[in-house]
Amino acid sequence: MPRFASSGPSNSAAMSNLYDTDILAWSERQADLLRRVAAGERVTDQVDWGNVAEEIEDIFCFFISYAGAAEPRVDGGVDGRPQTGGERWLMTR
Repeated sequence: MPRFASSGPSNSAAMSNLYDTDILAWSERQADLLRRVAAGERVTDQVDWGNVAEEIEDIFCFFISYAGAAEPRVDGGVDGRPQTGGERWLMTR
């Protein structure tokens, strides 16, 4: 049986505690749960939705601030136009 098999308020509190104490373990657990939700399993009550949403917003804000702070490249991009930081980041993925 998975170590986080219980559901309900105590599981939610455990997920929030794990978020505060071991972000890597929390992230791995949330990724596993989201994959299971995508596969049709009914485990949505185990997902730490509040913190998942916060992390997604943080990543978006980081990307926007990174893209906005970067200087355009002098040598230009694929089509000869100068690239912003965000375009360079997207091309490396």
